[in-house]
Amino acid sequence: MRPTLRALAFSAITAAASAAGYSTMQLHASTGPIPLNCDRACLEGVMNQYLAAVVAHDPKRLPLSEDVMYTENDQILKVGDGFWKTAAGLGNYKHYFADPEGGQVAFMGTMQEAGAALLLSLRLRIELGRITEIESVYFRSGGAGPNNIPAMDQAGKADEKWFKADPSAKRLYRQQMISIADG
Repeated sequence: MRPTLRALAFSAITAAASAAGYSTMQLHASTGPIPLNCDRACLEGVMNQYLAAVVAHDPKRLPLSEDVMYTENDQILKVGDGFWKTAAGLGNYKHYFADPEGGQVAFMGTMQEAGAALLLSLRLRIELGRITEIESVYFRSGGAGPNNIPAMDQAGKADEKWFKADPSAKRLYRQQMISIADG
């Protein structure tokens, strides 16, 4: 896992555990800019918009920066290539990690491809109302990574431990967690 993905995972988990202030803001224009003050609900909406575009095989549905960087399993690809061509549908398991302060959102969930569930870990970075980075990692059954993807898909939700906040005395500061992840 690259240092930026590790740092995002730690900061996203912190943001998810201590998230406050949900908004009812919706994205109306499929390719219009994302609000500059995109909160948790807004970031989750952007992620859902991204996932729908992948399933539709249509990157034009997204507010992409002209210089967007897209990686799939650590390989730089053109947006629209790779999994974009083989995605068959959304799965049941969905887990979001929003980081409004950092303008990023991560997702871990199941998707369908060739009649089988796979596990997707995905990070989007948003700057000036556009998606500038897309980092994705796919785990297929029988490969490296989790070996019970169909059961995750069937369960449809993350384990409850992900949604329990540590007591404030036990929490690390955001910068401490980023430093640990980068180390």
